[in-house]
Amino acid sequence: MKKYFYYLFTFLIIPLLAFINTRGADVVLKGKWKGFLTQKENGVAYYYPFELEITEQQEQKVKGFTMIRLTKTPKCYARIAFTGKWDSKTQELTMNETVIVAQIVEKGMSWCIKKAKLQYSFSTKSTLKGDWWGCVPNSTLVEGIIELFKE
Repeated sequence: MKKYFYYLFTFLIIPLLAFINTRGADVVLKGKWKGFLTQKENGVAYYYPFELEITEQQEQKVKGFTMIRLTKTPKCYARIAFTGKWDSKTQELTMNETVIVAQIVEKGMSWCIKKAKLQYSFSTKSTLKGDWWGCVPNSTLVEGIIELFKE
């Protein structure tokens, strides 16, 4: 009988408690995330280097800055402030860019103010990936995908 409880405890109860404990754990988003953004159509390019720097994370609220560049002209960039909401149950970050704080643009172009829903995952690295959408002034809706990895 003692052997039965030993096996039950060792192979069922302990792993179950470990799983329950880690599923509800908060993810630390604060820090720098680097990756890329793709744009489906109507843009200067399809692929852009993209960064997300989360400077504050308090419970569900996050804020910080994004950085986007042109691959063919890296001196062209935009640094954009954002606010967001973290849902620890779904592990989803909803992000809303608010204002361009610094930029260099090519003649005739403007940067898009974006919204995104990014899903958190972890295998070998922390990843945020999902859809974004937004508009440039006097233009139609633009959309694409963001994929970022935590540094």
